[in-house]
Amino acid sequence: MRGQVMAVKVISKAKIREKYLSLKKGTRPDITTAIEDELHSARSSFEQARFNLVTSLSHVEATKSYEFLEAVSATMDSHLRILNKDMNYCIKWNHILISWER
Repeated sequence: MRGQVMAVKVISKAKIREKYLSLKKGTRPDITTAIEDELHSARSSFEQARFNLVTSLSHVEATKSYEFLEAVSATMDSHLRILNKDMNYCIKWNHILISWER
């Protein structure tokens, strides 16, 4: 959706820029001023849309990073639990073997 808005703003900015560049030297100042204002408004809208797109992409990247870290954290947690159980099991058997040797 945002990409479509960005594309529309680029097209309208390009059309307004063409209109501005096609002005002749003898064009009335009020028309020139109106088209300049329109061009400035189009540039401003374009820059705002671009900023919004970058912000959205940044949020998506941050979410992906967070989800990846959560997955790695959960995996490490499960590995540590397994290692802890194995270690406790080994310690238990070590105590049993030591008591048998006596």
